[in-house]
Amino acid sequence: MIRHQNQLSCFVIGEGTLPIQCAELLLNRGCTLYGIISSHTSISNWAKDKGIPYIKPTDNLIKFLSQKPL
Repeated sequence: MIRHQNQLSCFVIGEGTLPIQCAELLLNRGCTLYGIISSHTSISNWAKDKGIPYIKPTDNLIKFLSQKPL
């Protein structure tokens, strides 16, 4: 996680229902989600509905992760 001016920001990585649960908690606490990395269709659908960038683990992770500041 990255902290900018007392605001947390992060990427969420995982499979199953846990990434969605974690992302919901983070969003409810004011965290900025830069993106979600997962191969699960339900997670990609959730991310699209929320307007959160999404990528599969087999895609270009370096490019995806490097789009956000450290």
